[in-house]
Amino acid sequence: MAQVDTPLLVVMVPETGYQKLLTQKSIRESLPTISAIYLNQPWDRQLDFLRAALPERRKIGLLYTPDTRIDIENLRKKIAARGGSLIARPVQSADSLFSALESVLVNSTVLLAIPDNEIYSSSNFRNILLTSYRHNVPLVGISKAYVNSGALCAIFTTPEQLADQAGETVVLFARDGKLPAPQYPAAFAIEVNQRVAQSLGIELPTQDEMRA
Repeated sequence: MAQVDTPLLVVMVPETGYQKLLTQKSIRESLPTISAIYLNQPWDRQLDFLRAALPERRKIGLLYTPDTRIDIENLRKKIAARGGSLIARPVQSADSLFSALESVLVNSTVLLAIPDNEIYSSSNFRNILLTSYRHNVPLVGISKAYVNSGALCAIFTTPEQLADQAGETVVLFARDGKLPAPQYPAAFAIEVNQRVAQSLGIELPTQDEMRA
């Protein structure tokens, strides 16, 4: 990226990854125009989805590493405005992951996953799921793959939807010569795991009800 001087549209990366990219001086100075279409959902959409799917579960657990650069206090305010509370714990190292998880689950009624490979890696995910099940706390994922692997539900944007949005952005650039500001996905999909819902004794609304 540091070796080109053409406008660049970054797609299918989390917002935190894009912001971290911009901290690299060589890239920031070499690119005259850079923008992004994030992989993750905006917080308002994610929180509205949680409220639609699990209206009675208002204690939201969250694990994060410092690199995610989440504005915890702003997120706490958004959740409080919807009648909920946030139980967030930082994970400083791999050794502290499961003690932080236990601390979150004891006080939470739902665990919200975020795009953070240091926490939700392939080697950790199964153990995180099993631990949350033992506490009767459903995990809400970030993709269809999470739901297929045992998360209760997820709101996410498919690669096809992101491709459509990227195509539209390129067309606008071809017409105007400008890239828009970094943006969240415009379209989204919902996936649920009814088998997990039944095992946890949770009755989920229909996908159409949640989408509405």
